[in-house]
Amino acid sequence: MRDPATRYPATLVLALLGALAWGEGTDNHLLIATPPPGPVAIDGDLADWDRSRAITVCPDVATLLGSYSALVMAMWDDEALYLACDWRDPTPMVNDYAPDLDLDRRKCFHSDSLQVHVRTDLERTFIAWHHRRTKRDAVISLDGWSPWGGQPIVYHDAIAEYGVREAFTRAADGEGYTQELRIPWTALSSSGRAYRAGESLEAMLDLVWGPASGQG
Repeated sequence: MRDPATRYPATLVLALLGALAWGEGTDNHLLIATPPPGPVAIDGDLADWDRSRAITVCPDVATLLGSYSALVMAMWDDEALYLACDWRDPTPMVNDYAPDLDLDRRKCFHSDSLQVHVRTDLERTFIAWHHRRTKRDAVISLDGWSPWGGQPIVYHDAIAEYGVREAFTRAADGEGYTQELRIPWTALSSSGRAYRAGESLEAMLDLVWGPASGQG
């Protein structure tokens, strides 16, 4: 049983093009986004993904690789940035924080979830998870890199307001799941311009393996 939640960040420069360090835990500083090999369906099936630049994220490679770990990958095109996680998790997709309640939005990252912090000409954070009770895929966003400092926070429904798309698929063995995100460029900068090959943006990904209770 995982209690409290296991939170593991990967601070990186997300590079667009047309490393894995092994220790107690992985130490990733670069995630290379590749052009998709063809049309990308946001359906939780990563068969249409280029996995050649995937990175491994794991809190402790010696003991947790394959049980609490994930392969993380990125792709891009003229319209959006795509992110995917192939999670290994013995209690997959367990998050009972409701996406429509501000009180729950403040705590949603305490259970199974992915946080995407980006810094372009603006700073924005996306938090993505699957709400177990309603079987709903949820993505909220808030302005700031890490804006939890006592000031009021305005939460946005990133799916409804920014056109973010998300999908999940539970692994056949019940020991993991895939999570797929499509974030339009218009949600990632004030200008909304598409990034091009050879450019990079600063980002941090927080992967959270939450407790079996669904509320960390």
